[in-house]
Amino acid sequence: MPKVISLWNRCMPHNKISEKEFIKSILLDINFNPEGFFIYEKDNEVKGFIYATVRKVPIDANEDLEKDKGWIVAISVDKDEFEVAPKLLKKAEEFISKDHKRTIFACSYTPNYFYQGINTKYADYVKLFCDADYKKADQNCSMAIDLTHYKTPDFVGDLRLKLESEGFSFGKLTYEHITSYLTFQRPSWAHRFRRLLNENMDFDQISVAMFNDEVVGCNIFGDPHSTPERFGPFGVRDDFQGKGIGKILLDDCLLEMKKRGLKFAWMQSSASEEHVVKLYEKFGFYVTGEYISFVK
Repeated sequence: MPKVISLWNRCMPHNKISEKEFIKSILLDINFNPEGFFIYEKDNEVKGFIYATVRKVPIDANEDLEKDKGWIVAISVDKDEFEVAPKLLKKAEEFISKDHKRTIFACSYTPNYFYQGINTKYADYVKLFCDADYKKADQNCSMAIDLTHYKTPDFVGDLRLKLESEGFSFGKLTYEHITSYLTFQRPSWAHRFRRLLNENMDFDQISVAMFNDEVVGCNIFGDPHSTPERFGPFGVRDDFQGKGIGKILLDDCLLEMKKRGLKFAWMQSSASEEHVVKLYEKFGFYVTGEYISFVK
């Protein structure tokens, strides 16, 4: 394992990993199967690896096994040995497809993904998937903000007053609204919400928007499987979007993070959703990385 982690950090300098994160997100993943972990060694050194997985259990009680899907979760190959990368990828594809014909996704494995696609700074890996007939599924980006000088933008105060006059309220999650919180948005989020509450029941890390005593939006930070500075999931129920609720939730989240002494905040977003990127830029965020998610 130390040799694999050393290779990862040498080949992926923009996306390094700790031993703890490797153990929690790969070895302890409920779907982990060592048969899907392929290693290439030369001269008693690990020169490449790829990790692929399929679901053995559904992501949540209301979900199925997604038997038609599989994931390439991570790949790293020494630059001097990169000619073996297509062979590793082929091995992973064979593992994924051995008992079902599946659609294969690169990196976007829920819940334990390390990045939302292939970092565009790694041109060799982008070419690897393109040459293997993978198609671009989405363009994503990571964004960050310096919290040291952050203060609530002027437009947020006026917007908050307007929404509160319409019956909306904003605050922290409370015990009586847990059920509403777990079911208000995408099914895949329910698993992550439940896991976060199980592992770190700090309701002050969860900003919510309420209407008619129901949760209609939320923003979270402090995922125990990531870093304290990362926030998300962040979203508003589909039928309440376009009202500016997300702006209030984002401000509440950033202020709570700053209050706890965090110096910056970061998140991951879809660069194809230009309006989302522009929203973050209005708050002072800047792009720190760009990613391409692939599908075959």
